[in-house]
Amino acid sequence: MISLPNNGTFTIFLRSDRPYAPDGCSCHKKRPNGSGPWATLVGAREALRKLRADGNLAGLASVLIQNGTYQLTEPIAFGPEDSQTTFAAAPGASPVFDGGRVLSAWTETTHGKRRAWTLDLPEVVTGHLYFRSLFVSGQRRPRARYPKFSPDAHGGENTLRISG
Repeated sequence: MISLPNNGTFTIFLRSDRPYAPDGCSCHKKRPNGSGPWATLVGAREALRKLRADGNLAGLASVLIQNGTYQLTEPIAFGPEDSQTTFAAAPGASPVFDGGRVLSAWTETTHGKRRAWTLDLPEVVTGHLYFRSLFVSGQRRPRARYPKFSPDAHGGENTLRISG
């Protein structure tokens, strides 16, 4: 059983600034009590679940999340076994959880004498992936769509008009 500090809460830390193992641990040598530091929210959650399942932790636990960007590859699910755990930003920290995906293999082309960047995403075509927002260097950019739309001064000229 892990001995708890005076406040009775077992605390582990999340840090995004280190490479980590597939289980989410960012430590080169895992601490025997599972306290990390951990680099992923899922890794920290699973470590606490294992400690509780093995009978090594009873009572309250907290995960203090340091500054940084934490990439999420899928939604995180919490269950009843996580009910005695608080996940919170560390004092003064403003962590960011980013579920975005980096898109690569862009190709520069021209459309109607205008320079354009294109990318084939078969997952979108088949309906297995959908995204609403596109960011380039941290700035939101409009996605190409049909009918054509341009938010510039000539936007009215770049729309499909159906009469009849």
